[in-house]
Amino acid sequence: MYKRQDRVVGVNFGEESRAYPIGILNYHEIVNDSLSNSKYAVTYCPLCDSVSVIDRNTPLGEREFGVSGLLYNSNVLMYDRGGKPESLWSQVKSAGVTGPAADQTLQTLPVELTTWKHWQSQHPETEVMSIETGHRRNYSQSPYEGYFSTPQLMFPVNHDDQRLAAKVPVIGLWTKNSSIAVLLNAFGNADRKVRTQIDDLSFLLDYDAESKSVRVLEASPGVQWMYSFWFAWVSFHPKTEILDITQQ
Repeated sequence: MYKRQDRVVGVNFGEESRAYPIGILNYHEIVNDSLSNSKYAVTYCPLCDSVSVIDRNTPLGEREFGVSGLLYNSNVLMYDRGGKPESLWSQVKSAGVTGPAADQTLQTLPVELTTWKHWQSQHPETEVMSIETGHRRNYSQSPYEGYFSTPQLMFPVNHDDQRLAAKVPVIGLWTKNSSIAVLLNAFGNADRKVRTQIDDLSFLLDYDAESKSVRVLEASPGVQWMYSFWFAWVSFHPKTEILDITQQ
């Protein structure tokens, strides 16, 4: 059903795992789900190539999230179903921006962005989201191919940082006080593990050369992460540092 090199968002809780193909998320962007008693939302913004998994147990109570159709710094704004009144939440900021949720933070959960082949090799018993979504879509074809092939953005952002090209993919990690970006293409052509830290909290990155993907293998409590294009990450984290892998 899925090709080996298709990108998927992978989640793993205990002995259970599940994959969500980017081909489906291109169209639907948010999937509310639960696994091993964990209630979460898998979120994807095609304009930012940004991926995060958020805990649906928010500071305002349990929520389901939907796509509002609005953008903030070219990034999807989510609304919370069941909010009275409803709030808007920013995916990359991982926080509320309007309504009762304004300035309330979301807790993200461990996530991996990789290929279907690599995810299956790690989790042979994984479940995978079906293309039988009830919608008539060609999930094998991305409507964003042209956008991904150019350096231009579709919508403006509030902060332009030219340390990196706008659409360079990074994994962004943050704590309460600091943030850091790691280039996904900085690891070279061989499998590699890199242990480093942010705010004296350690994390271990694991690079797979075949899939060209990076996952957080271990992290101290208080370290969160997501995947994104550079322009979106730095728009919400303008003071972010860039981790120099060559020095690790």
